[in-house]
Amino acid sequence: MRIYADYREVPEGIPSAVTLGKFDGLHLGHRLLMDRLRAAGAQGLRTVVFTFAGPVGAAAGAAPVPVLLTREERRLLLEDCGVDVLIEQNFAAVRDLEAEDFLACVLKQRLGAERIICGEDFRFGKRRAGDAAMLERLAEPMAYAAEVCEKLRDEGEEVSSTLVRRLVAEGQIERAARLLDGGYPVFGTVVHGTRLGHVLGTPTLNQILPSDKLLPPNGVYLSRVYADGAWHRGITNIGTKPTVSGEGRRGAETHLLDPVGELYGQEIRVYLQAFLRPEQKFADMESLAAQIRWDIRAAQAMLEKAD
Repeated sequence: MRIYADYREVPEGIPSAVTLGKFDGLHLGHRLLMDRLRAAGAQGLRTVVFTFAGPVGAAAGAAPVPVLLTREERRLLLEDCGVDVLIEQNFAAVRDLEAEDFLACVLKQRLGAERIICGEDFRFGKRRAGDAAMLERLAEPMAYAAEVCEKLRDEGEEVSSTLVRRLVAEGQIERAARLLDGGYPVFGTVVHGTRLGHVLGTPTLNQILPSDKLLPPNGVYLSRVYADGAWHRGITNIGTKPTVSGEGRRGAETHLLDPVGELYGQEIRVYLQAFLRPEQKFADMESLAAQIRWDIRAAQAMLEKAD
């Protein structure tokens, strides 16, 4: 996958299928767009995702909104979807383009769009004047095919990044994991910790998490982990490790149910799937060790029930 910071850097003249959006979370609605994009790629079109490098329309000086996906996580997941070109556009460079100019100059002329794929709530152009209806209306005169995907619904609610963000913040990880097609992603490099897990017989993979990443409430979660080229089951603690640390810094600490060798310095992908219990402070190491053994048994029981 080729990544560009500006659409004007993309080689032009190549027939393409383009989908547009923020793609924070890559939930089931986004996956539907990716499926349509992948189908267009199978027909010989270059597949292009047009998104933005940062918050869209945020007020100057405003605190950043926590994201479901960091930039690196989004890149990795889009690459997994088979995307050929990812454009992470600075919003300020295109916000004053009229909607028709954006279609004609950016999508059609520069990116070679022969197929444009979007959700029904997609808006574009200056003052967000363009919408899916305009995209369909101009398809024939501008010589492209428009594909507008309807919103998916789950339990009576529209599937959206806003919904997933609420579920994660509230700790409803099982539902969030289902809407994200496999789990809430927490990617990062394995770093050295206190090595207490080795002493307790439950070695862990420690990750320091970026400050802009939305995290669920502190607690222990059943997780699915891609590490060392293979998939594993694990339990992941999100929190500050109050029994052994007074730093108050949030991180992720994962114990694999089928441990592998040393992974320090390697990138791992953790997907949170279900909530086991809140994080808590224990009176001593023996109590902590006993609780970890209980967590492992609880996770194994959940997995056996699922199988």
